[in-house]
Amino acid sequence: MCGISTIVNFSESAQKRTARDLAMMHAQIPHRGMDGEGFLSLDSAMAAKRGTSLEQIDSAAARIAVAFRWLIIQDGDARAAQPMSTPDGQIWVAFNGEIYNFIELRDELRVEGIEFQTCSDTEVILAAYRRWDLDCLSHMRGMWAMLIVDRRRRRLLVIRDRFGIKPLFYRVESDRILFASEIKQILKTTSPGINASYLYEYLHGHRGHFTDETYYQGVASVPAASCVEIDLDAPTRPDLNFRTWWDLSRLSKASKRPGSPEDAQRELESLLRASVKMHLRARVKVGSLVSGGLDSTMLTELMRQSSDESHESYSLVFDRSQFAEFDESNYVDDYVRQSNVKNFRTTLDPNWIRDNIRNVTWIQDEPLIASTIFAQHRAFGLARERGATVVLDGQGSDEVFGGYPHHEFTVWRERLMRGQFSSFARESTILANHSHTTVPRLLYFQMARVPAGTIVRRFRLWYGRYAWLDEKYFRSFRRRGAPPEEIARRREVASWRSHLDRDMYADIRYVGLPSLFLYSDRNGMAHSVEARLPYLDHHLVEFAMQLPPDMKAGFGVRKRLLRNLAKQYLPESITGRTDKMGFATPEPVWLRKDLSEAVIEAVESPVMSRVPFIRKAQAREFVRAYVDGKHRDFRAVWRLYALRHWLEVFNLA
Repeated sequence: MCGISTIVNFSESAQKRTARDLAMMHAQIPHRGMDGEGFLSLDSAMAAKRGTSLEQIDSAAARIAVAFRWLIIQDGDARAAQPMSTPDGQIWVAFNGEIYNFIELRDELRVEGIEFQTCSDTEVILAAYRRWDLDCLSHMRGMWAMLIVDRRRRRLLVIRDRFGIKPLFYRVESDRILFASEIKQILKTTSPGINASYLYEYLHGHRGHFTDETYYQGVASVPAASCVEIDLDAPTRPDLNFRTWWDLSRLSKASKRPGSPEDAQRELESLLRASVKMHLRARVKVGSLVSGGLDSTMLTELMRQSSDESHESYSLVFDRSQFAEFDESNYVDDYVRQSNVKNFRTTLDPNWIRDNIRNVTWIQDEPLIASTIFAQHRAFGLARERGATVVLDGQGSDEVFGGYPHHEFTVWRERLMRGQFSSFARESTILANHSHTTVPRLLYFQMARVPAGTIVRRFRLWYGRYAWLDEKYFRSFRRRGAPPEEIARRREVASWRSHLDRDMYADIRYVGLPSLFLYSDRNGMAHSVEARLPYLDHHLVEFAMQLPPDMKAGFGVRKRLLRNLAKQYLPESITGRTDKMGFATPEPVWLRKDLSEAVIEAVESPVMSRVPFIRKAQAREFVRAYVDGKHRDFRAVWRLYALRHWLEVFNLA
């Protein structure tokens, strides 16, 4: 786990700014690597200079200049430091992430006569690239954002892992390109301004983005599972043409796996155990986050079974006497009693949020979508206090196995669309009971979502729910039309046969996980903790996406296959849960009581005038109406609160 700052220059004037800008980018992320730093420059003739300080490289003549932060996970030998090169100095790599199967790859390469000097996965990347060129990516299991400089071919390769777990951002300027692990590094060298359409979607609560844009104009995310080759002999700055090197959507036309649920469950257990075993590879202390839900508890149990070592788990809890609805400590207690896994706990209160919102906003680079980000931040902080450098996290299971309530409703609607009326009626009764409502109300509110998107957002604007947002901007953004990139990705989603598979694919690739990856990476790195996600081993994901829908969700059960497997190992109180919480907090209560003054102050702040499509008077009325109990849209109230601090922290106009 590390931090990367890189500048690629295509003019002499750009080179003159390199030393200053690279130093500023590097200075923004000491939390991403406390164990060392390294610097690399290559000039137009591809002459390389490496050093442990910026002064030791030739940034004034650099075609490429790289600064690196090192958090030691596998090998602390000085020879494992980055940027690292092959023995002949022809290939260099700067790499953030983990290659979990590096031991198997190293053994395979040794058979071919390749020798290794370290126990690091970084050296394996170099050897694999030399042996297989870019096909080496298909051999790797892990998470990464990496830059490979190939002096022989005079090219720079920029590559992200299959799901985009490890972040990498970029900005293209007239005569240079910047790459960075966090957006704040790029912001230190330029003032890109607000991406208005992206912010507008945020204020509406729309979390799914089918483009690689960010909240900052001109700053984008390198696409997941992509590679771009930059010609270092180009006389002027070239365009970036990303190409996909791994494509999950290729399975959209594949037949579902044959076999019984029992066979599928056995295969799932084998894949999951193998993934957990690989994700435990580290020479530092490894713990796990346990919320009390199925996913994180199952990971912790497999982690416990994988070795004789004692393991720790970390949980965020609340006072049950006040917030029983949001506290999961009783589920954690049930598991701890059964397993004897050591569990350590922390909590969160509104005073901590009020005192730390500016700091957490700076960590996240973005306006915070919800207070759950604070809960996760606290959990990672506890792990670091306990001495853990690596933490296993259950993220990805809901997206991969059909664990969200909206997956159930997708199955339910699809039964109706396919004329499966008996199944639809049965499903309706079950969902109405789970939702504590009636079947007619369920039909009204859920079927009104088809189609969603534009209709729902226009309803909010026209009928006053979001009257504090100026609709003319909404019309302006819609008139511009969707970019080709978004259209192509939506077609990808539509290519899946079942509606559940479409939902899950969208969640994995574009809607849910990309945002969760960023929150998790930044929260973990704020405490110099590496978050690992065993449910997102690509073999496991490919297996899950080929399962028939009835092994995932339906008739009141979500994550059916995983849940049935967990019944062998976890308390019934956990495997029998039908609610979905995650890092839930008492946010609705806090905003109406403890944080009410802070939220009202936020919408009255002068900085809110910097956003032209917010009507301040109506926003103030909207917030006061929530505090007075006149509506329940706490999420929109939170977004206004978070927006004020983002504008201030990053001085955005």
